[in-house]
Amino acid sequence: MEDNQQVKAGQLLALIDDRDLRAAAQAADAETLVAKAQLQNARATLDRQSSVIAQAQAALSAAQAERAFAEHELNRYNHLAGVGAGTVQNAQQARTRIDQASARLATATAALAAERKQVEILTAQRDAAEGGLKRAQAALEMASYELSYTRIVAPVDGMVGERAVRVGAYVTPGSKILAVVPLQQAYVLANFQETQLTAMHAGQVVEVRVDSLGGETLHGRVESLARPPV
Repeated sequence: MEDNQQVKAGQLLALIDDRDLRAAAQAADAETLVAKAQLQNARATLDRQSSVIAQAQAALSAAQAERAFAEHELNRYNHLAGVGAGTVQNAQQARTRIDQASARLATATAALAAERKQVEILTAQRDAAEGGLKRAQAALEMASYELSYTRIVAPVDGMVGERAVRVGAYVTPGSKILAVVPLQQAYVLANFQETQLTAMHAGQVVEVRVDSLGGETLHGRVESLARPPV
């Protein structure tokens, strides 16, 4: 970019070394991808938990049926032993089976309760993953926002002037880099004698000759007049 070069609005004027900020933006983008994957995994795990609970419920129902059948068999063998039609050994075996069925029922009951409790844990993990994604997205947005400030573009159509830095120069926040003069909005401040002001008024068509432009004549209008204090 050279002095007195005409530029268009949005045209790149200067580029600040963006390596650190670009690396930060790339890291934030990677963190966002990780957070998205973690959230998807948490949601999928929570969704699968319903089928796990269904399996635990089925196992509990089977254990309840087994326990009920074992109890029925024990009652039957006890009755047969009481009337002399069964053996004590059969009754003892039935008692063993009911004890085993009771143990499996207790295990199935505890397993179902644990799987239902797991829903609360998985829900909390999903909520935490959602929060992590929001934080990662906010960090990415901030990093991208800061990175955008490394590209200095022309705010309006105009001409470059007062270029204060050169390639390789160090700049700090607030440093003046260059100015863009909006040619369509250029104005001239001029001093006149009070006697001359009597022949001038706002809106008047004027011609201005600029020595630095080779005496080129510029056309314009009087915007306003500052009257001297009385």
